[in-house]
Amino acid sequence: MLYFGGTAYFALPSHKGFQRLLAEGMRRYGNNFGGSPNANLRLKVYQEAQTFWQTYMEAEKAILVSSGFMAGQLVAWSLRERLRDAPETRISYAPFTHPALWSGWESKEHTCFQEWLGKAMESIEREPSQSYILVCNALDAAKAQLYDFSPLNALPAQAKLTLVADDSHGIGITGPEGKGIFPVLRKIAEKITNLQIIVVASLAKACGLQAGLILTNSPDWGSQLEKSPFYAGASPCAPAYAYASMKALPIWEKERKKLLKNIAYFAEKIHSLKLFQFVPNYPVFYTEISGLYEFLVQNDIVISAFPYPEETSPLLQRIVINSAHTFQDMDRLTSCIDFFLKNIYSS
Repeated sequence: MLYFGGTAYFALPSHKGFQRLLAEGMRRYGNNFGGSPNANLRLKVYQEAQTFWQTYMEAEKAILVSSGFMAGQLVAWSLRERLRDAPETRISYAPFTHPALWSGWESKEHTCFQEWLGKAMESIEREPSQSYILVCNALDAAKAQLYDFSPLNALPAQAKLTLVADDSHGIGITGPEGKGIFPVLRKIAEKITNLQIIVVASLAKACGLQAGLILTNSPDWGSQLEKSPFYAGASPCAPAYAYASMKALPIWEKERKKLLKNIAYFAEKIHSLKLFQFVPNYPVFYTEISGLYEFLVQNDIVISAFPYPEETSPLLQRIVINSAHTFQDMDRLTSCIDFFLKNIYSS
């Protein structure tokens, strides 16, 4: 069956070159390291990998952990600590922020991201001496929407803001050279003295690594995160993944180029249908066409379709393109969609 779902945007689970990197890492370091990252015996590969990410992303600090969810919860733990020590700080969560970043302060509002950001900006402009924390996703991977953070450029120079963003579905694909949202936010922070940026990400999506990453432009936050008992009490990612993360950049760059070609090809094929929500250069195509998933399964094609984020949520139906798909694969998919719309859905 053809598969147009999941999050392996660079198709790395079956990439032979990437598998060889992991195998080499396992031969060097074994298949696991179950100790604390702050133990008296540490593998140098972890510090080397963090230095790679710090340099590559031009961050003040990069922290590698066992998963994207762990990265989010480590930051969420630190947010709770900050709010305990400075209860006057105001915190606001964007709608649909990923549960990895939930700290107990998240809200259930369902406005759109830009409306939420606009309201937050108004509050900061009214009281620029007040400390704020804003928590959000870097984009909406579920419904293929990229968020616009440019309004942050209008922040008062004296604004005291910490912005936390989950970029799990952007890192490797979006932003300058596929580096995701961090370079974009870092550039804004250069103009705002007290704008502290924290980006968390799962590297298990495009980058194919069972690991999580935290990036920040703040030495203060970086130090607090690494010294926390939440960080010390958790094992790191497998050392083979840390090793591969330093070696895989040429593979990521090549697969990203292939992915962008595939996205452009498929977008052109389905553009006239006007039934899919998508944005240029992003591999997710969202649709609310009822019955499409079932029809495609009958024709040996599987797309992403399940209730999200809760069991009672509506069916989230998406076509996800990856770098290993061929034009023939996408032709077959579009042919089936066209047949469905003309002969089944319309009736």
